[in-house]
Amino acid sequence: MRWLHTYDRNVADSEAFVAPLADATAVFFGGGRSFLSVDAYAGTRTERAIAAVLGRHGVVGGSSAGSAPLGSFMARGDATHPAPLGNNWQMEAAGHMAGFSFAARCVAFDEHSLYRNREWDLIQVLEQRPHLLGIGIDQNAAIILKGDEFEVVGMPGYVAVYDTTLL
Repeated sequence: MRWLHTYDRNVADSEAFVAPLADATAVFFGGGRSFLSVDAYAGTRTERAIAAVLGRHGVVGGSSAGSAPLGSFMARGDATHPAPLGNNWQMEAAGHMAGFSFAARCVAFDEHSLYRNREWDLIQVLEQRPHLLGIGIDQNAAIILKGDEFEVVGMPGYVAVYDTTLL
């Protein structure tokens, strides 16, 4: 196992930093502030190297806020505005809404949904962006994506799926 971390985009874009990812079979994003990962890695060699892990049928995952940037839209984007972003164009201008789309395109993940009584928050996001599928993942739960399907693992956690196309 190897620990890689930087907030510096120049480091994230260097050959030396991404070298350990050349034969990696898994990448894991820890919790914290999801927008910091995107700020550091989006558009860099690191992002491309992680996508290559998936291309080799490897695994990319995250816990807590580490799961947020794996989708295409970060429902909470910036830690200075912990409310769901839904209609917060200021945060969109700051670039803290787009995730990596590693796990899925047109998906917004939200973490700690039931545990923090945020089960309705993704609805606010989907009212503004009905093309998204919202997935709320609680503590002690995870999803394993395989193509367009996923399996829920872990107990006693919950996963909530928000799909506006079913309304």
